[in-house]
Amino acid sequence: MRTRILIPVERIADRVEAMADDIAKAVAPDTTAIIAMTGGFVFGADLLRALSRRACRFRCDIMQLQSYGGGLVSAGRPQITLVPQSPLVDADVLFIDDILDTGRSFKAALDHFAAQGARSVRTAVLLDKPSRRLEAVDADFIGFEIPDLFVIGYGLDLDRRYRELPDIHVVEGE
Repeated sequence: MRTRILIPVERIADRVEAMADDIAKAVAPDTTAIIAMTGGFVFGADLLRALSRRACRFRCDIMQLQSYGGGLVSAGRPQITLVPQSPLVDADVLFIDDILDTGRSFKAALDHFAAQGARSVRTAVLLDKPSRRLEAVDADFIGFEIPDLFVIGYGLDLDRRYRELPDIHVVEGE
């Protein structure tokens, strides 16, 4: 497999800090942060640490949504395989995800938060691929807008591999 670096780790770190500045000004003090697993764990951890340096304290939780069946394209209808354990009734939620692609998983998460009675939901994604959007959803805070490329690294995977890469790479071929 051939890859090339699309976004180096230094640019990612700078952008995460800038996003934390914006989020710290916009979210309620008693917000519940929910990270979409598994891809969002690196970005989510870095973002929450950056927010803690700005004196933001959150309840932290995770949820797992699955829509990729091991290939390069979304398998379609997402499934929530792990729900947040935090009570969401009247909660202010910050949903953190690695990538907003077709919007199907993103919408499934937003629908779940609404069904659980969340008072408000703000969203942060590291990567946004608007050219692939199938659902009418947008993120409140976006790290980078990227074209329709398959990317790995910084939490993003291909068949559960390459999440540990510090940079975001484009998969160019086998």
